[in-house]
Amino acid sequence: MADTDAFDPDGLRRHWDRLLPLLDRAVRGR
Repeated sequence: MADTDAFDPDGLRRHWDRLLPLLDRAVRGR
């Protein structure tokens, strides 16, 4: 993986803050 942002704590937090609501909506929407 060349995405260094995935291993940066701040980048990781931003990533999951975006991703978790989407995953949550996808799971509940079922």
